[in-house]
Amino acid sequence: MRKKKQSTKRRTRTPPYEKYPEWSTAKYYGFLRSNIRKMWMKWPPRYQVINERKRPAEYEWKSETGRKLNVKWEVRCDGCGEWFPQSWVEVDHITPAGGLRHHDDLPQFVEHLLCSADDLQALCKDCHSTKTNEERKK
Repeated sequence: MRKKKQSTKRRTRTPPYEKYPEWSTAKYYGFLRSNIRKMWMKWPPRYQVINERKRPAEYEWKSETGRKLNVKWEVRCDGCGEWFPQSWVEVDHITPAGGLRHHDDLPQFVEHLLCSADDLQALCKDCHSTKTNEERKK
């Protein structure tokens, strides 16, 4: 059995969460953020954005291996204007929802996350990752 190498970097941990010390503060806020985002997946304006931009599939889509995909709907990407299978399109916030690192951030995070359809856009996976990477650089 091989020994694990000891890391030379010193890991810094956030302090334990006061009401449940078994978790760090970072883990607690990650837990909240994750579950609020799961709730957003069922948010009606999210579906409205997709429904406003979809059409019956006009193209026979194939996977990278050449296998035919059963695509019923195509959705137009607001970034590049191309049409994609619905499963290849993600709903994105035009204004980022921001972070959640403290209880004071909670109302603003929820307000920005659960916004109207006017503040959302449908982006293909490439456009979405490009936009997200640009936001993270700022």
